[in-house]
Amino acid sequence: MTLASNDPFETPIVDTPIFGHPDDLRLTIAGFRFARTVLEASPMRELIEKRYSLART
Repeated sequence: MTLASNDPFETPIVDTPIFGHPDDLRLTIAGFRFARTVLEASPMRELIEKRYSLART
């Protein structure tokens, strides 16, 4: 976080290096895949009423 100016009411600059490291995206995808296997396993599967897909159609 960096101050944008001396004005205390001005919004600061927030620079989050999301996916700044080459492994970040790979590990995020692996985490989502693991979460999906957990949610597809019983008893979680029975608790899910609706499934959403982010796949492009």
